[in-house]
Amino acid sequence: MTVLSGEDLRLASKSIKSNAFVFVRYGVNNFRTTETNGGEGGTCYPKWNEKLVLDLPPHVEAVTLEVHYKIAFGDKIVGTALVPVSDFAGGYMPESAGAEVLVFGVGVVARADDGRSAGGEE
Repeated sequence: MTVLSGEDLRLASKSIKSNAFVFVRYGVNNFRTTETNGGEGGTCYPKWNEKLVLDLPPHVEAVTLEVHYKIAFGDKIVGTALVPVSDFAGGYMPESAGAEVLVFGVGVVARADDGRSAGGEE
């Protein structure tokens, strides 16, 4: 899974311009992107473009994506989304399966490696 970018990330109506990161969780497994240094031109559109290798067992039906914002003492959750595995793995999990995830404020758009959006549309 490749976590691509965020769009219009906000916390309490304030734009998140840097120090954002994403957790991908399923079961007891947690994967984390690095923190952003800010979006293009200091906007609230951070880019990670970071590949996370997930070893998903066949029984896992969904993963949780959490966007966090680092503060002086810890972090705050900006948004959370539950993403069905079928949205980014095409309903099957061959060894070569992969996905790209574009994070929106509190939702996501999942894309298969061939560029199809969630559900095979586009």
